[in-house]
Amino acid sequence: MNEQRPVYGTSSSSTTDRRAHNRYNIHQELFSSIESFSLMKGRHLYDLHGHIDNISQGGLKFTTKQDIPFVTEDIVNINLSWRHQEYVFTGKVVWKALDSGFYNIGIAFGRETKKSEALLTILEDLK
Repeated sequence: MNEQRPVYGTSSSSTTDRRAHNRYNIHQELFSSIESFSLMKGRHLYDLHGHIDNISQGGLKFTTKQDIPFVTEDIVNINLSWRHQEYVFTGKVVWKALDSGFYNIGIAFGRETKKSEALLTILEDLK
């Protein structure tokens, strides 16, 4: 059974998450650190006009107004510019939901991404 972990960056100390890794919310003041964010599926690159809500060693959740043609199990490359460094991570779309005109998409990172020095650097920066 997974232990309950706090969702970092939330206003309520009672908010919990049953995931294996600590999640870090991307607040407005941190959002400026993300210079660009795009996803690549096959040979198609999608520049995302939205934002990353949270990120962990296991994956990320983002919100966009764009209806990107992704379905569960699609493998994507995540291109992310963070504090003037370019990163490319691999992940799998695990869920997609429409909420009040916005699409919320959850991506689970692949095995190599979970262990990558680049991801661990970003997460350390968010602590």
